[in-house]
Amino acid sequence: MQKTTVTQLSKKTKGLTRRASGLMALEQRFMFDGAAVADAVSTLMPVDAAHDAGLFQFANGAENTVAALSLAQQEAQRVVVDYLQRPDALPQLFTLFGGGQSTPSGPWRQAADELLAQVRDNSLSVRVELRSSSELQGALGAFAAHGLDGQPVIYLNADYVQTASSQAIEAVLIEEIGHALDARLNPDADTPGDEGHAFAALLLAGNASGSTVPGDNDQIVLHLDGQMVAVEQSGPYNIAQVHFVPLPEGNLQTAQRAISSNVSGNENTVIAITATANNTVIVYDQWEDGYEADINNPLQSPTQIWGDGDLTNGVAPGTANDLIQAGQTIVLQNQVNPASPLTVDYDGRDKIGTTQAVSVVRAGWSMTPGTVLAGAVSVIDTGNAGTDYLVPIGQDVETVATGTNKLFEYTSLHIIATQDGTTVNIDTNGVSTFALTNIALNQGETYCVNGGVMAGAHITAN
Repeated sequence: MQKTTVTQLSKKTKGLTRRASGLMALEQRFMFDGAAVADAVSTLMPVDAAHDAGLFQFANGAENTVAALSLAQQEAQRVVVDYLQRPDALPQLFTLFGGGQSTPSGPWRQAADELLAQVRDNSLSVRVELRSSSELQGALGAFAAHGLDGQPVIYLNADYVQTASSQAIEAVLIEEIGHALDARLNPDADTPGDEGHAFAALLLAGNASGSTVPGDNDQIVLHLDGQMVAVEQSGPYNIAQVHFVPLPEGNLQTAQRAISSNVSGNENTVIAITATANNTVIVYDQWEDGYEADINNPLQSPTQIWGDGDLTNGVAPGTANDLIQAGQTIVLQNQVNPASPLTVDYDGRDKIGTTQAVSVVRAGWSMTPGTVLAGAVSVIDTGNAGTDYLVPIGQDVETVATGTNKLFEYTSLHIIATQDGTTVNIDTNGVSTFALTNIALNQGETYCVNGGVMAGAHITAN
């Protein structure tokens, strides 16, 4: 399903009520036998004992050489084992690691049962080796189903762990154990997309939706000790959440001019991004040069990377060391000429990827008449964008006091797609007839309904 976000502007208010929340973080696509699931859960070992299991078996005790690595190993093990003990772990495992199947096959079920049995008896483990950044071709981590000795192994970037936070290393370990789980459950068919990244996003950010797409390719070949080893890698950035900035300045000014003929000049755009966790990394992808093919591995020069401590790829506004901590707000403000949309600015349609959950707010007003005609909206992330919206207000809503005066003189809709291949249908007057149909949008593209929107208007997307 393609998802959209919809913003409603009116002269007196803004707001929109979603009919449904669209896809959940992971949609359960089949039913397991309830008795089998209950039996599996009831026989799982106690949590504390499970945490003592050696899920990550480091070569030569390497986990004890760096404090952050030791902490990351312990926390990643705790998070993964906790997840595998959940009552709904089996169906969610299939959603993430289904190997391209629509329903679980007999071999998949058997492999899943054996996997949980190993969790129960503390025998589930994967060998971890530290390798140089050059050996891993810059990857933060990688998993090989068949290492140099023919056994499964996780390779961790030794240079990276020397400077990375424990939370960042934890994310890499969880992503690679996700690759290991997929290889265990699907020995002959890799699940399409970067399932390891989706697994890490689910466990650390609570939402795998939008964190990976079937076209993602995380497979490379490494040259280790004179041999070629096929691996699935963890890219430079593990993006857990994505936002698209709504309300392109041209559409925003069109709505403003419908309200007042006195509107003119550039649009003042303000975008505020607030971090909820320390060491948040933000990948700010400008739409004007086309979006990054993989926001986890940004390559285009206009793209800014903030919060990684690297001053050469962008410095987070308001910081000197390019580090972002919990509660810190990055404020982006500039004037945008609606007549020159291809000028690279901080503006509507930009794409924001973050390694931790953030809150994003977008505001704007024209130079004339200024802030007396301004507005701001809270931006929904792509994981929570919907496919079915009902508009609660419109130009036909009357005041309670007189029953005749219209409460909203102007109401518009501003729709932005979060995925390529989105098709939108719009009923502007709430009579169950879609007057605007088959509107084709790719990610970041928008559609504006400039007024004439009535209460009960209905928007759907495929």
